Amino acid sequence: MDPAMARTGKWTPDEDKHLKNAISRYGDKNSEAIAALVPGRTKGQCHQRWHSTLVSNQDPAGKQTIDEDKK
Repeated sequence: MDPAMARTGKWTPDEDKHLKNAISRYGDKNSEAIAALVPGRTKGQCHQRWHSTLVSNQDPAGKQTIDEDKK
């Protein structure tokens, strides 16, 4: 994804779902493959979103939190 063409602003629930699916498929190290599965977002945006927001909502073992289970 060309950074000039990337979406900016708030992530949608659908984008988060795509990101979680990509991480589960490729792990959190394959930035190119992950970003390819999240339309409109760059590898840097995906990395930032995963590490600063989504992974902090999980316990250290990688299991969903009670709040995520309720959603």
